[in-house]
Amino acid sequence: MPPDDSPEEVVLALLDDEWNKSATFDVDPTITFGWFDRENLPEITVEQADGSPVRGGETGISGINPGDGTPRSTTQGVVRVHIWCDRPSIEALTGASTDNPRQFNEAAKQEIHRIVKANANRPTNPRTGNTDLNFIGPGARNPVPPETDESPVVFHYRYEVRYGKPPE
Repeated sequence: MPPDDSPEEVVLALLDDEWNKSATFDVDPTITFGWFDRENLPEITVEQADGSPVRGGETGISGINPGDGTPRSTTQGVVRVHIWCDRPSIEALTGASTDNPRQFNEAAKQEIHRIVKANANRPTNPRTGNTDLNFIGPGARNPVPPETDESPVVFHYRYEVRYGKPPE
């Protein structure tokens, strides 16, 4: 039996597979794990999932498997997705229909939202075919103040994807 896909792997694979650049001013960003790399802007980065057992109390166990008596826990959490862009990187792209990083960030947020909603129920990792999550859904969405002491200014937007993972 193959190992489970982590929530962040599922989110990254869905974004990478289903990104529609025509919805983001013909900008096809780099989509990767980790933190931004100025050389790859515009970029979408996916953080490691942050989750915990639902109703697990101090033990982290939310129930007992009636078949074999083993402990079970349902996990819920969040995967933070970051959108990064600066003016020179978007101006340098051939075919982009905007040179405004804030416009790109807003369109990218809407594209992430579209992909998450389209895969809300039992999302399938397009790379592995696994369906290890019960659901994904939109969470908090908020701009992060730009780093004004950096030159050029990098515009940053954070989008959270909520997830639920069935009992193990």
